[in-house]
Amino acid sequence: MSEDSGFCIDSTLSAFYIIPRGFDLQGDCASFDVHLNSRLPRTTHDLDVDPLFEHYPNLRRHRCHCGKHRSFYDEARQTEVVHLLEHLAVELLAQSGIPRSKAAGQTGIPRHGDATYYRLRFYGLVSLEQMDMLLHEASGILEKLLLAEYL
Repeated sequence: MSEDSGFCIDSTLSAFYIIPRGFDLQGDCASFDVHLNSRLPRTTHDLDVDPLFEHYPNLRRHRCHCGKHRSFYDEARQTEVVHLLEHLAVELLAQSGIPRSKAAGQTGIPRHGDATYYRLRFYGLVSLEQMDMLLHEASGILEKLLLAEYL
């Protein structure tokens, strides 16, 4: 059990601990804090991400705007595991039929030196609860497809 930011995460339970933080003042950006299980690799360098693209082929169309404007397919092989969670949640949102103006995400590390703590932001959402549900669904999918051997 490790303690951080006022809550505990049991490293044997799940890949991610997801906490909804709310919308920004303009109401167009939902924030979530995500703690990565310390037993998991932080990046995808040693993961085979192909099963994710086999099950969710529309992820190949996603773009990353991290200064390189690369396709997510290329980026997925050398990125943070939480970045996979972000894109899969956006894809599940697109498949859900939930009305939205646009769906875009952003992965960031809010505290220097803490490689297990991330802030995810999603833009153009209708409901924090719906995105929370989709993030948990995406977490379960990643656990089954890519991360089971670490848990």
